[in-house]
Amino acid sequence: MINKITFIPTKKEVELMVDPPKPAKLCIPKWFKDIPAVNEKNVEISFNGMPDTNLKNCMPFFDSLVSGYIQETWSDIVVQKDKDGDITYNQSSSMSPTIMNHREKTHMPIANSFYDFEFVWNQVWIPKLPDGYSYLFLNPLNRVDLPFYTSSAIVDADKVNYSTQGSIPFYIKKDFVGIIPKGTPMYQMIPFKRQSWAMSLEEYDEELTVKGVSKLRSKFVGYYKDNYWSKKEYN
Repeated sequence: MINKITFIPTKKEVELMVDPPKPAKLCIPKWFKDIPAVNEKNVEISFNGMPDTNLKNCMPFFDSLVSGYIQETWSDIVVQKDKDGDITYNQSSSMSPTIMNHREKTHMPIANSFYDFEFVWNQVWIPKLPDGYSYLFLNPLNRVDLPFYTSSAIVDADKVNYSTQGSIPFYIKKDFVGIIPKGTPMYQMIPFKRQSWAMSLEEYDEELTVKGVSKLRSKFVGYYKDNYWSKKEYN
């Protein structure tokens, strides 16, 4: 069964001027694409005699980049400092819906490397999910190259999906001035089914561990992908 996510515009001008969220698989960063592929034919051996693999071979890392949906900025944003050292910002298009605002103080602890007041992304496409589903929105996963950090939250979007603008707090790095280009990932949205869970503990099983690790290590590259990995579909 394929579940359906629907994105609802908050205003008519949003529908006309703001590209809707897109599957995260369409937003893979260039730096990841540029990492050279490693397979059994071209694997290099490092100085310690082990295969020199990289993130291209880590399917859990890959899944973080391609899971869910991403909203991108719909205009350039210029971030500057005025003569007093205070930060200012403007978007390139005054016609399109406002992309961000700010608050005078933060509402959660934030690292000293960020400005100590809070910016807000305006969420103008609102997700609607089937009964029993929520979504996690968060900073685009593993995107430490971005000049900002978006906070995380969980929304029960099967119940709350009215077309009213959402506000998503984010924080800009102090050392950043310049342009955040149109098409920059703002936040990631990953749907999931709400279920109850109960935690338990097991004793260490050496035989099971040895068998499992020996299988994983039986190939330099690709055993996890070929034998354990499940493809995730977000279209």
